Amino acid sequence: MSAAKRHIVVVGGGVIGLSTAIALLDHLSSRYDVTVVAEDLPDHPSTTSPSPSPSKPPASYASAWAGAHHVSDAKTEEELARDQVTFDVLKRLHAARPPGFDEAGEPIVWNHQVEYFEQDRINRAAVEWYPDYRELDPSMLPPGACFGCSFSTCTIVVPLYLPFLFRLFLARGGRALHARVTSLEQALSLAESRTADFICNDTTASFAAPSALVVSPGLGARALADDEAVHPVRGQTLLVRAPWCTLSERDTVPNADLPRTAAVSPWPGLSRCNEEGFRDVYVIPRGGADGHFIVGGTRLPHDWSDEPREATTRDILAQALRYMPALANPHRSLTAGAGEAQPDDVDVVAVNVGFRPARSGGVRLERGPSLGQAQVVYNYGFGGVGYQASWGAALQCRDLIDDALGQARAPRGSTLASLDGRCQL
Repeated sequence: MSAAKRHIVVVGGGVIGLSTAIALLDHLSSRYDVTVVAEDLPDHPSTTSPSPSPSKPPASYASAWAGAHHVSDAKTEEELARDQVTFDVLKRLHAARPPGFDEAGEPIVWNHQVEYFEQDRINRAAVEWYPDYRELDPSMLPPGACFGCSFSTCTIVVPLYLPFLFRLFLARGGRALHARVTSLEQALSLAESRTADFICNDTTASFAAPSALVVSPGLGARALADDEAVHPVRGQTLLVRAPWCTLSERDTVPNADLPRTAAVSPWPGLSRCNEEGFRDVYVIPRGGADGHFIVGGTRLPHDWSDEPREATTRDILAQALRYMPALANPHRSLTAGAGEAQPDDVDVVAVNVGFRPARSGGVRLERGPSLGQAQVVYNYGFGGVGYQASWGAALQCRDLIDDALGQARAPRGSTLASLDGRCQL
Protein backbone atom coordinates (compact mmCIF):
# COMPACT_ATOMS: atom_id res chain seq x y z
CA MET A 1 0.00 0.00 0.00
CA SER A 2 1.24 3.45 -0.86
CA ALA A 3 1.60 5.66 2.21
CA ALA A 4 -0.41 8.34 0.42
CA LYS A 5 -3.53 6.20 0.20
CA ARG A 6 -6.48 6.92 2.45
CA HIS A 7 -8.46 4.05 3.92
CA ILE A 8 -12.23 4.15 3.40
CA VAL A 9 -14.60 1.79 5.23
CA VAL A 10 -17.93 0.92 3.62
CA VAL A 11 -20.60 -0.58 5.86
CA GLY A 12 -22.91 -2.72 3.73
CA GLY A 13 -22.46 -5.50 1.18
CA GLY A 14 -25.48 -4.88 -1.04
CA VAL A 15 -25.54 -3.35 -4.51
CA ILE A 16 -25.18 0.22 -3.19
CA GLY A 17 -22.31 -0.59 -0.84
CA LEU A 18 -20.36 -2.71 -3.34
CA SER A 19 -20.86 -0.27 -6.23
CA THR A 20 -19.65 2.57 -4.01
CA ALA A 21 -16.63 0.56 -2.88
CA ILE A 22 -15.69 -0.19 -6.51
CA ALA A 23 -16.15 3.45 -7.51
CA LEU A 24 -13.75 4.51 -4.74
CA LEU A 25 -11.14 1.98 -5.86
CA ASP A 26 -11.58 2.56 -9.60
CA HIS A 27 -10.76 6.26 -9.29
CA LEU A 28 -8.53 8.15 -11.73
CA SER A 29 -5.69 8.50 -9.22
CA SER A 30 -6.31 5.22 -7.31
CA ARG A 31 -5.95 7.17 -4.08
CA TYR A 32 -8.02 4.96 -1.77
CA ASP A 33 -7.87 1.59 -0.05
CA VAL A 34 -11.32 0.23 0.75
CA THR A 35 -12.65 -2.24 3.31
CA VAL A 36 -16.24 -3.45 3.20
CA VAL A 37 -17.71 -4.55 6.53
CA ALA A 38 -21.04 -6.36 6.15
CA GLU A 39 -23.25 -8.91 7.81
CA ASP A 40 -24.35 -10.16 4.37
CA LEU A 41 -22.12 -10.59 1.33
CA PRO A 42 -22.64 -12.22 -2.07
CA ASP A 43 -21.81 -15.88 -2.59
CA HIS A 44 -18.06 -16.34 -2.81
CA PRO A 45 -15.75 -19.27 -1.93
CA SER A 46 -14.71 -17.33 1.17
CA THR A 47 -18.24 -16.45 2.31
CA THR A 48 -20.09 -19.76 1.87
CA SER A 49 -19.86 -23.12 3.53
CA PRO A 50 -18.20 -26.04 1.71
CA SER A 51 -21.62 -27.68 1.30
CA PRO A 52 -23.03 -27.75 -2.25
CA SER A 53 -26.02 -25.63 -1.20
CA PRO A 54 -25.07 -22.21 0.19
CA SER A 55 -27.35 -20.84 2.88
CA LYS A 56 -30.39 -18.87 1.78
CA PRO A 57 -29.86 -15.13 2.25
CA PRO A 58 -32.21 -13.41 4.70
CA ALA A 59 -35.09 -11.29 3.41
CA SER A 60 -33.33 -8.24 4.87
CA TYR A 61 -30.50 -8.70 2.33
CA ALA A 62 -32.64 -7.07 -0.33
CA SER A 63 -29.93 -7.03 -3.00
CA ALA A 64 -29.99 -10.83 -3.15
CA TRP A 65 -33.74 -10.93 -3.81
CA ALA A 66 -34.20 -8.15 -6.35
CA GLY A 67 -35.66 -8.66 -9.86
CA ALA A 68 -33.94 -6.59 -11.26
CA HIS A 69 -34.47 -4.58 -14.42
CA HIS A 70 -33.38 -1.09 -15.38
CA VAL A 71 -36.68 0.72 -15.83
CA SER A 72 -36.57 4.20 -14.36
CA ASP A 73 -39.28 5.39 -12.02
CA ALA A 74 -37.56 8.74 -11.42
CA LYS A 75 -39.73 11.52 -10.01
CA THR A 76 -36.99 14.19 -9.79
CA GLU A 77 -34.10 15.36 -11.96
CA GLU A 78 -31.62 14.02 -9.41
CA GLU A 79 -33.22 10.56 -9.44
CA LEU A 80 -33.29 10.55 -13.24
CA ALA A 81 -29.61 11.54 -13.39
CA ARG A 82 -28.68 8.64 -11.09
CA ASP A 83 -30.64 6.19 -13.23
CA GLN A 84 -29.12 7.44 -16.48
CA VAL A 85 -25.56 7.29 -15.12
CA THR A 86 -26.20 3.74 -13.93
CA PHE A 87 -27.55 2.71 -17.33
CA ASP A 88 -24.44 4.16 -18.96
CA VAL A 89 -22.09 2.27 -16.62
CA LEU A 90 -23.99 -0.99 -17.17
CA LYS A 91 -23.62 -0.55 -20.94
CA ARG A 92 -19.90 0.14 -20.52
CA LEU A 93 -19.39 -2.85 -18.22
CA HIS A 94 -21.16 -5.11 -20.71
CA ALA A 95 -19.00 -3.81 -23.55
CA ALA A 96 -15.71 -3.91 -21.60
CA ARG A 97 -16.38 -7.33 -20.04
CA PRO A 98 -13.76 -7.08 -17.28
CA PRO A 99 -12.19 -10.33 -16.04
CA GLY A 100 -14.77 -12.50 -14.29
CA PHE A 101 -17.70 -10.62 -15.82
CA ASP A 102 -19.35 -13.70 -17.34
CA GLU A 103 -17.67 -16.32 -15.18
CA ALA A 104 -20.97 -18.08 -14.44
CA GLY A 105 -23.14 -16.61 -17.20
CA GLU A 106 -24.30 -13.24 -18.49
CA PRO A 107 -25.00 -10.88 -15.56
CA ILE A 108 -26.46 -8.17 -17.82
CA VAL A 109 -29.00 -9.15 -20.48
CA TRP A 110 -30.57 -6.73 -22.97
CA ASN A 111 -34.27 -7.06 -23.61
CA HIS A 112 -37.32 -5.48 -25.19
CA GLN A 113 -39.49 -3.77 -22.56
CA VAL A 114 -43.18 -2.87 -22.73
CA GLU A 115 -44.72 -0.44 -20.23
CA TYR A 116 -48.44 0.12 -19.62
CA PHE A 117 -49.77 3.06 -17.60
CA GLU A 118 -53.18 3.28 -15.93
CA GLN A 119 -52.95 6.85 -14.65
CA ASP A 120 -53.74 9.92 -16.74
CA ARG A 121 -50.55 11.81 -15.81
CA ILE A 122 -47.79 9.88 -17.59
CA ASN A 123 -44.19 10.37 -16.47
CA ARG A 124 -42.72 10.15 -19.96
CA ALA A 125 -39.46 11.79 -18.89
CA ALA A 126 -38.57 8.71 -16.85
CA VAL A 127 -38.56 6.38 -19.86
CA GLU A 128 -38.45 8.29 -23.15
CA TRP A 129 -34.63 8.48 -23.09
CA TYR A 130 -34.16 4.69 -23.39
CA PRO A 131 -32.90 3.27 -26.70
CA ASP A 132 -35.59 2.42 -29.28
CA TYR A 133 -38.30 4.26 -27.35
CA ARG A 134 -41.65 4.36 -29.11
CA GLU A 135 -45.23 4.96 -28.02
CA LEU A 136 -47.76 2.20 -28.61
CA ASP A 137 -50.83 2.65 -30.76
CA PRO A 138 -53.95 2.81 -28.57
CA SER A 139 -55.23 -0.31 -30.33
CA MET A 140 -52.37 -2.27 -28.74
CA LEU A 141 -53.28 -1.32 -25.18
CA PRO A 142 -54.91 -3.82 -22.82
CA PRO A 143 -58.13 -2.91 -20.98
CA GLY A 144 -57.54 -0.31 -18.27
CA ALA A 145 -54.36 1.13 -19.80
CA CYS A 146 -54.43 4.71 -21.08
CA PHE A 147 -50.88 4.79 -22.43
CA GLY A 148 -48.16 2.37 -23.43
CA CYS A 149 -44.61 2.45 -24.74
CA SER A 150 -41.74 0.13 -25.53
CA PHE A 151 -37.97 0.46 -25.50
CA SER A 152 -34.74 -1.47 -25.09
CA THR A 153 -33.18 -1.85 -21.67
CA CYS A 154 -31.36 -4.42 -19.60
CA THR A 155 -32.12 -7.01 -16.99
CA ILE A 156 -29.61 -7.31 -14.17
CA VAL A 157 -29.41 -11.02 -13.39
CA VAL A 158 -28.94 -10.68 -9.66
CA PRO A 159 -27.58 -14.19 -8.84
CA LEU A 160 -24.76 -13.48 -11.33
CA TYR A 161 -24.33 -9.72 -11.12
CA LEU A 162 -24.00 -9.34 -7.34
CA PRO A 163 -21.20 -11.97 -7.06
CA PHE A 164 -19.54 -10.33 -10.09
CA LEU A 165 -19.50 -7.00 -8.23
CA PHE A 166 -17.86 -8.70 -5.26
CA ARG A 167 -15.22 -10.34 -7.46
CA LEU A 168 -14.55 -7.00 -9.18
CA PHE A 169 -14.19 -5.28 -5.80
CA LEU A 170 -11.62 -7.86 -4.68
CA ALA A 171 -9.81 -7.73 -8.03
CA ARG A 172 -9.45 -3.95 -7.68
CA GLY A 173 -7.62 -4.46 -4.36
CA GLY A 174 -10.50 -4.19 -1.92
CA ARG A 175 -10.97 -6.36 1.12
CA ALA A 176 -14.09 -7.43 3.00
CA LEU A 177 -14.97 -8.55 6.49
CA HIS A 178 -18.01 -10.72 7.04
CA ALA A 179 -19.24 -9.40 10.38
CA ARG A 180 -22.35 -8.13 12.11
CA VAL A 181 -21.69 -4.82 13.83
CA THR A 182 -23.86 -3.00 16.33
CA SER A 183 -22.32 0.45 15.86
CA LEU A 184 -20.44 2.46 13.26
CA GLU A 185 -17.56 2.80 15.71
CA GLN A 186 -17.28 -1.00 15.83
CA ALA A 187 -17.10 -1.13 12.03
CA LEU A 188 -14.22 1.35 12.05
CA SER A 189 -12.43 -0.60 14.75
CA LEU A 190 -12.79 -3.94 12.94
CA ALA A 191 -11.60 -2.44 9.66
CA GLU A 192 -8.20 -1.58 11.13
CA SER A 193 -7.83 -4.85 13.04
CA ARG A 194 -4.65 -6.81 12.34
CA THR A 195 -6.23 -10.11 13.38
CA ALA A 196 -9.60 -10.03 11.58
CA ASP A 197 -10.24 -12.64 8.91
CA PHE A 198 -10.42 -10.40 5.85
CA ILE A 199 -11.48 -11.66 2.43
CA CYS A 200 -8.96 -10.30 -0.08
CA ASN A 201 -6.77 -11.24 -3.02
CA ASP A 202 -3.59 -9.81 -1.46
CA THR A 203 -3.11 -11.02 2.10
CA THR A 204 0.14 -9.04 2.47
CA ALA A 205 -1.48 -5.61 2.03
CA SER A 206 -1.67 -3.33 5.05
CA PHE A 207 -4.20 -0.55 5.44
CA ALA A 208 -3.90 2.70 7.37
CA ALA A 209 -6.36 3.82 10.03
CA PRO A 210 -9.70 4.73 8.43
CA SER A 211 -10.02 8.25 7.07
CA ALA A 212 -13.69 7.99 6.09
CA LEU A 213 -16.77 5.86 6.54
CA VAL A 214 -19.57 5.22 4.02
CA VAL A 215 -22.82 4.07 5.62
CA SER A 216 -24.77 1.87 3.18
CA PRO A 217 -26.25 -0.96 5.27
CA GLY A 218 -29.76 -1.01 3.77
CA LEU A 219 -32.29 -1.79 6.48
CA GLY A 220 -29.40 -1.89 8.94
CA ALA A 221 -29.34 1.92 8.83
CA ARG A 222 -32.39 1.91 11.10
CA ALA A 223 -30.15 0.83 13.98
CA LEU A 224 -26.64 1.76 12.85
CA ALA A 225 -27.57 5.29 11.79
CA ASP A 226 -30.31 5.61 14.42
CA ASP A 227 -32.71 6.45 11.60
CA GLU A 228 -36.31 5.53 12.41
CA ALA A 229 -37.37 6.67 8.93
CA VAL A 230 -35.83 3.47 7.52
CA HIS A 231 -38.35 0.67 7.12
CA PRO A 232 -38.98 -2.44 5.03
CA VAL A 233 -41.27 -2.58 2.03
CA ARG A 234 -42.12 -6.26 1.72
CA GLY A 235 -41.91 -7.65 -1.79
CA GLN A 236 -43.05 -11.10 -2.86
CA THR A 237 -42.00 -12.29 -6.29
CA LEU A 238 -42.08 -15.53 -8.23
CA LEU A 239 -39.45 -17.27 -10.30
CA VAL A 240 -41.39 -18.63 -13.26
CA ARG A 241 -40.31 -20.93 -16.08
CA ALA A 242 -41.77 -19.95 -19.47
CA PRO A 243 -39.26 -20.49 -22.31
CA TRP A 244 -42.13 -20.45 -24.83
CA CYS A 245 -42.94 -16.81 -23.98
CA THR A 246 -40.85 -15.11 -26.68
CA LEU A 247 -41.07 -11.90 -28.66
CA SER A 248 -43.43 -11.68 -31.59
CA GLU A 249 -42.24 -10.33 -34.93
CA ARG A 250 -44.24 -7.16 -34.20
CA ASP A 251 -42.15 -6.52 -31.09
CA THR A 252 -38.78 -6.71 -32.86
CA VAL A 253 -36.86 -3.43 -32.50
CA PRO A 254 -33.59 -2.28 -34.09
CA ASN A 255 -31.54 -1.92 -30.87
CA ALA A 256 -29.30 0.53 -32.68
CA ASP A 257 -28.19 2.24 -29.47
CA LEU A 258 -27.08 -0.89 -27.59
CA PRO A 259 -23.44 -2.00 -27.23
CA ARG A 260 -22.03 -3.90 -30.18
CA THR A 261 -21.55 -6.89 -27.88
CA ALA A 262 -25.18 -6.88 -26.73
CA ALA A 263 -27.17 -10.04 -27.30
CA VAL A 264 -30.85 -9.18 -27.04
CA SER A 265 -32.90 -11.68 -25.08
CA PRO A 266 -35.68 -13.42 -27.01
CA TRP A 267 -37.83 -13.00 -23.91
CA PRO A 268 -39.67 -9.73 -23.31
CA GLY A 269 -40.05 -7.65 -20.18
CA LEU A 270 -43.27 -5.96 -19.10
CA SER A 271 -44.52 -3.62 -16.38
CA ARG A 272 -47.80 -1.98 -15.42
CA CYS A 273 -47.75 1.36 -13.65
CA ASN A 274 -50.92 1.72 -11.59
CA GLU A 275 -53.01 4.79 -10.78
CA GLU A 276 -50.78 5.59 -7.78
CA GLY A 277 -47.71 5.67 -10.02
CA PHE A 278 -46.19 2.37 -8.81
CA ARG A 279 -45.24 -0.62 -10.92
CA ASP A 280 -47.38 -3.28 -9.29
CA VAL A 281 -47.18 -5.83 -12.12
CA TYR A 282 -43.86 -6.75 -13.71
CA VAL A 283 -42.38 -9.61 -15.69
CA ILE A 284 -38.58 -9.54 -15.85
CA PRO A 285 -36.65 -11.98 -18.09
CA ARG A 286 -33.68 -13.56 -16.35
CA GLY A 287 -31.71 -14.44 -19.50
CA GLY A 288 -30.00 -17.79 -20.03
CA ALA A 289 -31.41 -20.71 -21.98
CA ASP A 290 -34.06 -21.77 -19.48
CA GLY A 291 -36.58 -18.97 -20.06
CA HIS A 292 -36.91 -17.95 -16.43
CA PHE A 293 -38.77 -14.78 -15.43
CA ILE A 294 -39.19 -12.86 -12.19
CA VAL A 295 -42.89 -12.08 -11.83
CA GLY A 296 -44.19 -9.62 -9.26
CA GLY A 297 -45.15 -8.13 -7.15
CA THR A 298 -46.15 -6.49 -3.90
CA ARG A 299 -45.25 -3.31 -1.99
CA LEU A 300 -46.19 -3.64 1.69
CA PRO A 301 -44.55 -0.99 3.91
CA HIS A 302 -43.58 -1.96 7.47
CA ASP A 303 -44.38 -5.65 6.85
CA TRP A 304 -41.63 -7.79 8.41
CA SER A 305 -43.01 -11.22 7.52
CA ASP A 306 -40.56 -13.23 5.42
CA GLU A 307 -42.93 -16.17 4.86
CA PRO A 308 -44.45 -16.56 1.36
CA ARG A 309 -48.21 -16.15 1.16
CA GLU A 310 -50.11 -18.46 -1.16
CA ALA A 311 -52.93 -15.98 -1.69
CA THR A 312 -50.37 -13.37 -2.75
CA THR A 313 -48.79 -15.82 -5.18
CA ARG A 314 -52.12 -16.47 -6.87
CA ASP A 315 -52.94 -12.77 -7.03
CA ILE A 316 -49.55 -11.99 -8.61
CA LEU A 317 -50.09 -14.66 -11.25
CA ALA A 318 -53.64 -13.58 -12.00
CA GLN A 319 -52.51 -9.98 -12.53
CA ALA A 320 -49.50 -10.96 -14.67
CA LEU A 321 -51.59 -13.25 -16.88
CA ARG A 322 -53.85 -10.31 -17.75
CA TYR A 323 -50.90 -8.66 -19.48
CA MET A 324 -48.80 -11.65 -20.51
CA PRO A 325 -51.03 -14.72 -20.88
CA ALA A 326 -48.18 -16.50 -22.67
CA LEU A 327 -46.62 -17.13 -19.24
CA ALA A 328 -49.00 -20.10 -18.97
CA ASN A 329 -47.58 -23.46 -19.97
CA PRO A 330 -49.15 -24.31 -23.36
CA HIS A 331 -48.59 -28.02 -22.72
CA ARG A 332 -50.56 -27.97 -19.48
CA SER A 333 -54.32 -28.39 -19.65
CA LEU A 334 -56.01 -25.11 -18.85
CA THR A 335 -58.42 -25.09 -15.95
CA ALA A 336 -61.56 -26.82 -17.16
CA GLY A 337 -64.17 -24.40 -18.43
CA ALA A 338 -62.16 -21.29 -17.58
CA GLY A 339 -61.56 -20.30 -21.17
CA GLU A 340 -58.34 -18.48 -20.32
CA ALA A 341 -55.05 -19.07 -18.53
CA GLN A 342 -55.23 -19.47 -14.76
CA PRO A 343 -52.55 -19.27 -12.03
CA ASP A 344 -52.32 -23.07 -11.85
CA ASP A 345 -51.25 -23.10 -15.50
CA VAL A 346 -47.97 -21.29 -14.73
CA ASP A 347 -44.78 -23.19 -13.88
CA VAL A 348 -43.65 -21.57 -10.62
CA VAL A 349 -40.08 -22.56 -9.75
CA ALA A 350 -39.73 -20.57 -6.51
CA VAL A 351 -41.46 -17.98 -4.35
CA ASN A 352 -39.22 -15.23 -2.99
CA VAL A 353 -39.68 -12.64 -0.24
CA GLY A 354 -37.40 -9.67 0.26
CA PHE A 355 -37.50 -6.43 2.24
CA ARG A 356 -36.76 -3.34 0.17
CA PRO A 357 -34.80 -0.88 2.36
CA ALA A 358 -37.00 2.20 2.06
CA ARG A 359 -36.82 5.48 3.92
CA SER A 360 -39.61 7.95 4.67
CA GLY A 361 -38.52 11.22 3.14
CA GLY A 362 -36.40 9.53 0.47
CA VAL A 363 -32.76 8.67 -0.07
CA ARG A 364 -30.14 9.85 2.39
CA LEU A 365 -27.02 10.74 0.42
CA GLU A 366 -25.06 13.34 2.37
CA ARG A 367 -22.13 14.04 4.63
CA GLY A 368 -22.62 13.70 8.36
CA PRO A 369 -20.68 14.52 11.53
CA SER A 370 -17.29 12.82 11.72
CA LEU A 371 -16.59 9.87 14.01
CA GLY A 372 -13.24 10.52 15.61
CA GLN A 373 -10.80 11.01 12.73
CA ALA A 374 -13.13 9.47 10.16
CA GLN A 375 -15.30 11.59 7.88
CA VAL A 376 -18.80 10.12 7.36
CA VAL A 377 -21.02 9.93 4.27
CA TYR A 378 -24.49 8.37 4.36
CA ASN A 379 -25.72 6.54 1.25
CA TYR A 380 -28.91 4.53 1.82
CA GLY A 381 -32.69 4.49 1.61
CA PHE A 382 -33.14 3.48 -2.05
CA GLY A 383 -36.04 1.10 -1.48
CA GLY A 384 -36.77 -0.85 -4.65
CA VAL A 385 -34.55 1.18 -7.00
CA GLY A 386 -31.14 0.20 -5.68
CA TYR A 387 -29.94 -1.55 -8.82
CA GLN A 388 -31.16 1.04 -11.30
CA ALA A 389 -29.68 3.90 -9.24
CA SER A 390 -26.58 2.10 -7.97
CA TRP A 391 -23.76 3.59 -10.04
CA GLY A 392 -25.21 7.08 -10.03
CA ALA A 393 -25.43 6.92 -6.24
CA ALA A 394 -21.93 5.43 -5.98
CA LEU A 395 -20.37 8.24 -8.01
CA GLN A 396 -22.23 10.91 -6.03
CA CYS A 397 -20.98 9.32 -2.84
CA ARG A 398 -17.43 9.21 -4.21
CA ASP A 399 -17.61 12.96 -4.88
CA LEU A 400 -18.68 13.55 -1.29
CA ILE A 401 -15.78 11.45 0.00
CA ASP A 402 -13.36 13.39 -2.20
CA ASP A 403 -14.75 16.65 -0.81
CA ALA A 404 -14.59 15.46 2.78
CA LEU A 405 -10.95 14.43 2.43
CA GLY A 406 -9.88 17.47 0.42
CA GLN A 407 -9.22 15.45 -2.72
CA ALA A 408 -9.96 16.53 -6.28
CA ARG A 409 -13.11 15.05 -7.74
CA ALA A 410 -12.97 12.98 -10.91
CA PRO A 411 -13.63 15.07 -14.04
CA ARG A 412 -17.26 15.72 -14.90
CA GLY A 413 -18.62 12.79 -16.90
CA SER A 414 -16.05 10.33 -15.54
CA THR A 415 -17.45 7.06 -14.20
CA LEU A 416 -14.96 4.29 -13.43
CA ALA A 417 -11.39 4.98 -14.51
CA SER A 418 -11.16 1.56 -16.18
CA LEU A 419 -14.26 2.26 -18.24
CA ASP A 420 -13.09 5.78 -19.11
CA GLY A 421 -10.15 4.19 -20.90
CA ARG A 422 -7.60 5.80 -18.58
CA CYS A 423 -6.29 2.61 -17.05
CA GLN A 424 -6.04 -1.08 -17.92
CA LEU A 425 -9.03 -3.32 -17.27
